[in-house]
Amino acid sequence: MDDLTLHTAEGREALLMNPDQQELCLIPLLGTGVSGMRVLAVRENIIGRQPGVDILVRDPRVSRQHCKIVLTGAGPKIVDLDSRNGTFVNDVQITETYLKDGDLIRVGDTVFRIRYVDRVELERQNELYRRATRDSLTDLHNRHYLLERLNEELARARRHGFEVSFLMIDVDHFKLINDRLGHSAGDRALAIVAGILRDNVRGEDTVARYGGEEFAVLAPFAGIEGARNLGERLRGLVERNEWSKGEGRLPLTVSIGTATFPYDADAALDLIHKSDIALYRAKHAGRNRVMSYSGNGQDTER
Repeated sequence: MDDLTLHTAEGREALLMNPDQQELCLIPLLGTGVSGMRVLAVRENIIGRQPGVDILVRDPRVSRQHCKIVLTGAGPKIVDLDSRNGTFVNDVQITETYLKDGDLIRVGDTVFRIRYVDRVELERQNELYRRATRDSLTDLHNRHYLLERLNEELARARRHGFEVSFLMIDVDHFKLINDRLGHSAGDRALAIVAGILRDNVRGEDTVARYGGEEFAVLAPFAGIEGARNLGERLRGLVERNEWSKGEGRLPLTVSIGTATFPYDADAALDLIHKSDIALYRAKHAGRNRVMSYSGNGQDTER
């Protein structure tokens, strides 16, 4: 099918009716509040910054439910949902319009291109994005992705006046695990902790491997007490994991330090630094505990 056919309603309908050939995709071009190419696989795809929408855009100029892309027999149609800052296609503000292959969609400061992509290319692009944003051992987000998300959330928090907490998490006595049980056991320990963190945070939280045996959780809308409670829940889940029940393995526990915007820091790197100070206090106080930078270093003990 040539490019001219792609721009006709018949061509678009033919592609929609032939999923084995190509997929309709939304590709982010500009803006850091989106996470990779998305296949439009359901009939209605809502774009917005409200958790739970089909395509989440963490852009403060995007409405909670900004617009939707509807797959019809005549091709994909984009419909504005009374957004505050409008929906634009090829720099023209629209209420609703049909989309052509290659059209540019702008919501807030975020720009997408709509494209039909064959499945081989789609798999290649997804793999490239995964490698760029994920840690290969744990499949958690990596530090680079985490720092982007932290800056985005702080910008949004300043605009809308909510709290953001950062939890720095360190595996206790990790060197001892590696030295006594071997590096493969150390890798398994990291994978166990990563799985516990990933499966037990809120949908709006971001979990990442920060480096080595350190992990981090970015928790928007969590204040000082909320961060401490989240940290204690995660600490307890790690302490009760299956790791310690077989073959005389060493205990697997974590220490956690928390810091909260705007009380402890206003900038991303300073917030990380304050959470790292709180983590050091937790380690120094005996490990396997949660300590907050705020409240005179108040900690939650075992």
